[in-house]
Amino acid sequence: GYLLFIWATWSASALFDLILMSSPFGRHALPPKRKLQAKLIGGCLALAAVFGMAFALLPGGMSLTRRLMTAALFLGMTFPLLTFFEQNSGLRRAVALIWSLLLFSLIVVVNVGELMIPWELQALEATAQTAIHEDTAGSLPQTTAALNKLKTEVKALAERQTTLWIFCLYGIAASTWGGAMLSYIPEKR
Repeated sequence: GYLLFIWATWSASALFDLILMSSPFGRHALPPKRKLQAKLIGGCLALAAVFGMAFALLPGGMSLTRRLMTAALFLGMTFPLLTFFEQNSGLRRAVALIWSLLLFSLIVVVNVGELMIPWELQALEATAQTAIHEDTAGSLPQTTAALNKLKTEVKALAERQTTLWIFCLYGIAASTWGGAMLSYIPEKR
């Protein structure tokens, strides 16, 4: 609840602009830069909702809480977008844009990876079962080796997703201070 409160306070102006965009008269009150900001923030909200529903409806190898938190990374994407729109122009804005695009790409990779986990687990399980069934002599070492390989591959899959997820969180956290760091880049006058 507290993280949602923090997110709402940081993105309050963009959320208000998004509400204004829903009114035909409100659209005329916003300059083009704020209209674009509201549309992008609305896109992040929509992506979080779409992936959240996909994670809730599709079977998965991870807990529902983790999968919904992964979808909520799109809500965190609003921080680098807000940092981008705070910059006036020039090098600061270019750096903020590159950071936002890299972080968005990473968040998409994490979400698609989480969606693919059920199918990857099924493929790994099928491979292990094939190896066990091909063992006609009933050799325990071959069966144990197949199960150990399955265990290793599942662990590698979970570690890969966790590492990417942590990179996303660090990227979002760094974005909150990104505006302050970008202020050290001198502006041409």
